[in-house]
Amino acid sequence: MDKNLLTSFSLMENGKTFFRNDSLNQLSCLNGIRSICLLWIILGHQIYRDILSFPLLNRSDIYEMNRARGLTALFGPFCVDSFLLMGGLVLSYNYMNSVSKGRKFNILRHYVHRCVRLMPVLITVLLFYLTLIKHVRSGPFAFLDENVSQNCKKYWWSTLLCIQNYFNPTELCVGTSWYLSVDMQLFAFSPLILIGLKKAPRITTTVLTILSICSILSTFLTQWFKQIHSSTYAAYMTSVDNLTYIYYPTHSRAFSWIMGLMLGYCIHKTKRKETGMDRSLIKQIVILLLWVLSLLLMVTSAIVEDDTYLHEFGRFGSSLQMSLTAPAWLLSLSWIIFACVNGYGRLVNWFLSLPVFRFISKLSYSMFLTHDCIICLMITAASTALNLEVITVVRKVFR
Repeated sequence: MDKNLLTSFSLMENGKTFFRNDSLNQLSCLNGIRSICLLWIILGHQIYRDILSFPLLNRSDIYEMNRARGLTALFGPFCVDSFLLMGGLVLSYNYMNSVSKGRKFNILRHYVHRCVRLMPVLITVLLFYLTLIKHVRSGPFAFLDENVSQNCKKYWWSTLLCIQNYFNPTELCVGTSWYLSVDMQLFAFSPLILIGLKKAPRITTTVLTILSICSILSTFLTQWFKQIHSSTYAAYMTSVDNLTYIYYPTHSRAFSWIMGLMLGYCIHKTKRKETGMDRSLIKQIVILLLWVLSLLLMVTSAIVEDDTYLHEFGRFGSSLQMSLTAPAWLLSLSWIIFACVNGYGRLVNWFLSLPVFRFISKLSYSMFLTHDCIICLMITAASTALNLEVITVVRKVFR
């Protein structure tokens, strides 16, 4: 029997890989960003589930709490886009590094490797929902989670085919797996794009830019014609129109992944030179200015996103906000990643590259797929009502 197959079941060997720095070319700052986004998503889902499902003592206060300034930020509204950006970045960066070393690109292996990495965890969670969850679900509120099992019995096939974000967006099996559907659909087109970046980079980047604009424009037009608005973020996230036409569709998320592809290509081109970009052309004052502008743009995006549920922007304003806040956030994040990789953000890069983030990052996919199930089981097992406060939710997530 293959030794590698046997060691794959070894707790000791697998434990070592969690803290091992696998490559000198690893973009270590992504570990921190990925980990922070994951914890942010878990916190947001905990708040979201508590508001919608948990028996609450202070339910009369929820509306005002939902409309409190800054609460929207706790839901991590840009985390999914950040994940897609990093996914596209790693894909193009690794591809360009590989082909620049003379390695041949095997399309079949490209797809098989992806499926082998991602599908086992999804299948395991799916089987849990189909078979075991009814045996571990207990408590007076167990009925709240029954629809998830029914969705899995009905749509297990669309879950495995990664098409449920279009086919059954309001009846998801494994709630967080809609992201996997988006990611896999975009990944299906990746060989054509990656080969294009290598063979004809100018034409390919031009086409990708046009596609990004079309993706952003699709969100603008959808909001313009549908006029989707809610007074709270939690209500907005349960809106059928929002989930069906804006939040889940791949075409409205594609710009994030495409920006990641182009960022990965750009980083490969600059990092290939040992000193990165020519420092004589970019003075320290310019780098500082870019950092300030990046952080201001990031904060502005969060504030505008928060204001969406506190004020009426009008038809044009809401369409503009819906389509541009995420790209603005991603532009800021792109600079942070670029600066860290090229040595323009040493303190930030040091923090984002801490070993604890490497550990969380390597578990991020499994945690992303399973955390919502765990949250739901905790809610169904509750024997007493909860007095919902933000600090209470934070303590539940990190304890």
